[in-house]
Amino acid sequence: MLGAVGPTLCPGTADSYPPPMTWSVQPGTLDLGFDPGHDPSYLAGVVYNYIPIDFTPGSTNTVDAALAITTTSLASSSILGLGQPNPALGTATAGMAITKSGRTSSVTASTVIAVHATVDVDYGSSCGVARFVNQVITGGALGTSGDSGSVVLAQATNTPVGLYFAGSPTTGVMNPIQSVYLALGVFVDSAIPANITSEADLRHAATAQSDPRIEALKAVQSRHEGAIMSVPGVRGIGIGLDEAGQNSAFVIYVEKLGDGLRSKLPASIEGTKVRLIVTVQTTTLLTLPIQIAC
Repeated sequence: MLGAVGPTLCPGTADSYPPPMTWSVQPGTLDLGFDPGHDPSYLAGVVYNYIPIDFTPGSTNTVDAALAITTTSLASSSILGLGQPNPALGTATAGMAITKSGRTSSVTASTVIAVHATVDVDYGSSCGVARFVNQVITGGALGTSGDSGSVVLAQATNTPVGLYFAGSPTTGVMNPIQSVYLALGVFVDSAIPANITSEADLRHAATAQSDPRIEALKAVQSRHEGAIMSVPGVRGIGIGLDEAGQNSAFVIYVEKLGDGLRSKLPASIEGTKVRLIVTVQTTTLLTLPIQIAC
């Protein structure tokens, strides 16, 4: 985790710009089994910026992302196993086929299940639980622990659509790539397109790509999200497709599917069907169905 140091690996604990700055090393300390310190043979860059995560109950977050400064002598713009990404920023949509190359699971493929999702992410007992909004939920086959920070591409075009950062055996979570660029203030040399040189330009581009039908469902979700997320056993809600993959639906993620929970959740919300998906937790280290993928 680029923005984390120390035994807990809690986010937002690294030194960033201005100096002193935490070094980025390759391989990482978890793979090496030790901290190489400032050994230039391991240098991959230095931490420039990261987005602090607010663990305060009732607060929300949009990205778990960090940025390192590096050079062409230490890094490549090509993605291992996937090649050169499309120099553009895309928008994830429900049903989209996606792929990524990660530290642990290498190249994998999955599908976008829901967008504009609100989900609780457990960073372990030392760090806490953080709520994220406007996330993209994927199938669990996308990644595993150690794949955090992988860029997620649309399979059809190799266009970046997200940044993978959390998941469980059945569920993946990624930040929309445009949200990551906005949060980190990355514009120079992005070529996405060439006329985007400011936050206002990027926000305008993101709005231009929006689907009016999804925008309408976002408004509906906002009116009901608080009540649904307060139901014990619910871990997330987003906008996706029904079981047939044909019509829009609200996707609600639950710990387990029993009659008691079913009775507390609506079959539809303002005329749009609700689809329930169980997200499985197998680790004994964390208590929530969605765990951080360090």
